[in-house]
Amino acid sequence: MTWRIAAALALGLLLSTGAACAEDAPDFHATAHSVAILSLLGDTQDTYSGVQLPIPDGGFDDLAERAMRDQILADLPDASVVRLDSPREPLLDLLYKTVGNGDAGMMALRENLQGWAAAHPADYIVILRKTFGMIEDRGLGYSMNAHWGFFGIGLFRQTPMAFLNITVCDGRTLEIVASQSLRDEKWGSISYARTGVTAAQMPVFAADVRAMLASVVPALTHKTGL
Repeated sequence: MTWRIAAALALGLLLSTGAACAEDAPDFHATAHSVAILSLLGDTQDTYSGVQLPIPDGGFDDLAERAMRDQILADLPDASVVRLDSPREPLLDLLYKTVGNGDAGMMALRENLQGWAAAHPADYIVILRKTFGMIEDRGLGYSMNAHWGFFGIGLFRQTPMAFLNITVCDGRTLEIVASQSLRDEKWGSISYARTGVTAAQMPVFAADVRAMLASVVPALTHKTGL
């Protein structure tokens, strides 16, 4: 286990999702000769109100895809790893604007990728995305714990928060064969005001997001079984 994986497992909470978790995954060492990777995070900050704010020059998807590639090659040194070369903006819209930010968007994305998969044979397609998760808050003064939903990467009550998912699809059918989600929090290097990330703080927030991704994306990739 690399230090990046150990650090991410210590900082984040890894959660298996759906019917295809890592324990049910195929034997990737025997079957993953060619792997296509796709990161669809976008350079945005997600807010509790559902508004997405742009992060100039975030570079999150490039960083994440490098981390995915490096981890897959570390676990599967004989595999060939390629980037899924398709325009990102239409895929981001399809994923996150199809009936909200849930599995409906993922289904639409997988259907859209059928044409690419037919023209670019690969054993598996690995997709990194933002996802929805629940936060339990014990500090609100209620007699019972409060639960709040949050999506993506942003601030929740001044605390940096990230909910991410990696889904491994069969490269021919686009059926899901493995899926893993992660929650990571409190990875910021500065304190934020109640109003959120200011324009002056945005470069620092972007740097903190990049540092978080460099730590947790390898762990999330490894946890799928790849």
